[in-house]
Amino acid sequence: YNRKVEALALTFYATWVITVALQMNSWTESVMWFLVSHAMAGILHVQIIISHWCMETYNGHGYNDETDEWYIQQFKTTMDVDCPAWIDLAHIGLQFQVEHHLYPLVPRHNLRKVKAMVKEICKKHDIEYHSMTFFESVKENMANLKATAMLARKGELTEDEKKSMTIMNLVHASMVG
Repeated sequence: YNRKVEALALTFYATWVITVALQMNSWTESVMWFLVSHAMAGILHVQIIISHWCMETYNGHGYNDETDEWYIQQFKTTMDVDCPAWIDLAHIGLQFQVEHHLYPLVPRHNLRKVKAMVKEICKKHDIEYHSMTFFESVKENMANLKATAMLARKGELTEDEKKSMTIMNLVHASMVG
């Protein structure tokens, strides 16, 4: 972590946003652009967070044996968000993160079909397929973030332990300990 790099990046971002906003024809247009662009980015951000943050984190030591080979790793590090087909457009295909990670070139309108095939493969080979509703995943993420924050607040882990542990391991440690 480097405060100077972060400060530089935030300054660049603020300068860019203000420059773009000032290109609008009126203050009303500038404010509306800012609100709409950040609202849309926020929705995308939430969708990506709920599909990844409550799952394991790859820490650079994969492919040691059959328990962490590439295909299995995709199931460990991402999850799907269950939702009815009529709301697929709102999720823009990001609710199918497992399928997206396994087959990134499949168009999003086919991911629901791919999900059914992937679930069959998981059942056949006894692979855990993690999927929950939007609200369940938000709830799980909030619980995981709280547990991680409580561990950080305690300060009981060494720096090396913090670097080597995944979010899920931290959460498990907080629940057991």
